[in-house]
Order: sequence, then structure tokens, then C-alpha cells
Amino acid sequence: MLQRGVAYEIEIAGRAGTPLAVVLTKNSWNGRMLSAGAVPIGPRTEATSPFALPLDEDPAEVLDPSRLLAIPQEQIGRPVKELDDGSLHRLERALAELIDASRLLAEPPRGTRPIPGVIDYPRLGEIYYRKGHRIEGEAKRYVVVSHDLWNQKNITVLVARTTTQPKRPTDEFPIVQDGSAQVVCGELTALPASALDLDNRPQGQKRLGLQDMAAVARGFTQTHLLRDYLNPIEAEIGRVEG
Repeated sequence: MLQRGVAYEIEIAGRAGTPLAVVLTKNSWNGRMLSAGAVPIGPRTEATSPFALPLDEDPAEVLDPSRLLAIPQEQIGRPVKELDDGSLHRLERALAELIDASRLLAEPPRGTRPIPGVIDYPRLGEIYYRKGHRIEGEAKRYVVVSHDLWNQKNITVLVARTTTQPKRPTDEFPIVQDGSAQVVCGELTALPASALDLDNRPQGQKRLGLQDMAAVARGFTQTHLLRDYLNPIEAEIGRVEG
């Protein structure tokens, strides 16, 4: 079974070399689902986000949570190295910042004011189709979960898929849209902003409300073990089970 906090070789068809990615989803998710959430390791470039964390053994290599992927487990190869707990905790905090966890998980949840100017980018809480992408012939809906200061200025956004098929447990699949859908939090993934169809929007509710987005953020704390936002019992369980 895949282990959280371990860097694995990732097998991507047509790509030269074998990139590495650190698994961030918890072990119980990895043991029962077909994909795992993992953060790629790559060289620092001009496009590297401010959320990227340099590796202690090689500062030229970074872990960038803005590139987080839901990777099919058949594409995950052999383990290479284990991230130390301090670096893993910093990665959790960077991801939490990117999804605006401090505001959404406050009591009560707090939203942000709209950014002035033209809205020509995918927005936090908005629901979109992914262009030209279907699963078993069906166009899936994706909710944007990265905050708008990031979404406005960058070429990637973080999204999570929604489903109308009942899923358990609901802390990992939070119920949204007045009970009509759930969010698959363990499949949090980065997509190019251009991959989302801003013109052909799903019918019905097109934006999740503040309470729904708070439930989604809470879901990520469970699937990706964002320990700063877990209660002491949850954090201890997460520490033990990875």
C-alpha cells in the first residue's frame, strides 16, 4: 500500500525520465481508492509558485502544492525516499494556505471580497465542466478550491470533482448543493485554468455557498491530513495512521 509522505517514481506515458511525487493523501484513502493525491518534485523555475518548498538535500528541487495531482495508482512506481515530518508539515501548511483554509475553517467561516476588475478566470467555489473530458461518457463537474488571488494571476487552479453517487464517509465526501451532490476531496488536483469551460457552465447551481465551501475545506483536512486544522484526537489518529 502507498504510504503518505513517501516520494515515489511516477510513470507518465510519453514523458522522458521518471519524475517523483510525494503522496499526501492519508493511508486509509490510498488503501481503498484507485488514485492518490501526490505533490510532484521538480526543479525551481521562474514559473514556480510562492507555495513551493525547497528540499533540504537539494534546494534546487521543490515540492509545489499548486501542482498537486490525483494520480492513478497504476502509474505510481517504486518508493525512493521518505519526507521528514517537518517538511511534510510545511507542505500541509502551504496547501492549506492555497485553499484559504484559515478563512473557511474559522468559526464562523469567512469569505473574501471579490477582486476588482474583469473576471476572466475560474473563481473559488464556482462549478465548471472540464473541456473535452468525460468519465465513462459523462461530463463531470469540478469545483474550484484555490483562492482567487491565485486563480486570477496563474495558469493553474486547484479543483475537486463532484458526484451525485452516494459516498461514505461524508467527512471525506462532504455533502453540498442542498444534498444533491458530494465533493471527492481525495481527488483534489491541479488543472490548467484553460482546461475549465468558462462559457458552457452546468445547469442549476453554479457556485457553492460559504457553508458548503467550509465543508469542502474540512474534507481536505481529512483526506490530506492538514494537521493544523484537525482537532487533537483527529491529529493523533492521523499521525499514527499516516
